[in-house]
Amino acid sequence: MARRRNFWHFILALATILFIGRTSSVHVVHGMLSDVDSYMRLVRIQEALDHGSWFGDVVSRYDSGRGVIVPWSHVLDGAILLLRAPLRLFLSAGEALFWAAAAVGPLSVGLLGMACAWAAASLTKGQWLWVAPFLAASVLPIVSYGVLGDATHHVLLARASGRGVGSRRACRLR
Repeated sequence: MARRRNFWHFILALATILFIGRTSSVHVVHGMLSDVDSYMRLVRIQEALDHGSWFGDVVSRYDSGRGVIVPWSHVLDGAILLLRAPLRLFLSAGEALFWAAAAVGPLSVGLLGMACAWAAASLTKGQWLWVAPFLAASVLPIVSYGVLGDATHHVLLARASGRGVGSRRACRLR
């Protein structure tokens, strides 16, 4: 029962962000991501795939040529590559990477919705849990980073925070 409920919380948050951010999907269909950070992530992943320097932390030719250290991004890069793998069955390598990166934002919002409902479960008997994923996907900062075509880490960090708050609350109530 809990797994089915988690699935529907994920779907509700995902559907909410796709509806709210529906104008961004038009841009994605035409091959555009939502911001330069998303493009930079694709450049870093493609550079790592091309040169085999996956574990390097310095992004070359970034920050006026000096390079930037970005060790925290490898987790999200790995998630994008996992999403890319099944897409390679029917898309070219570049298209699969693009669509995997474009999907990260909405999928992250779905996971955030699940985490928020889980965190709120200790506060309610369950009949109002659907509100948590809906509100999580409707908040302006989440909408700005969670739309289709946004490949940044911000929503995943919010998801980790929500899960942490829920864990702390659940431990305290036992």
